[in-house]
Amino acid sequence: MIKSLMNGKNGAKIVMLGISEENVKRMKAGDPMYLHLDELGIEGIDVLIHYGTTEEAIITDLQDKGLIPDDKV
Repeated sequence: MIKSLMNGKNGAKIVMLGISEENVKRMKAGDPMYLHLDELGIEGIDVLIHYGTTEEAIITDLQDKGLIPDDKV
């Protein structure tokens, strides 16, 4: 994956994530992408990218893994 912090035309910061076919294969196999944004100078925020066949499947999988409580979706 490629990560970059860019400046937008309106002055806003843009976090760019370039995801490869290999990244997609790994996510389809159940290996979510976890990003530490401090690598881009953004402290205190991490990003999780998770793949699922439906939104419901994603929620169920994240709940089963204990990553989100049932009452927070």
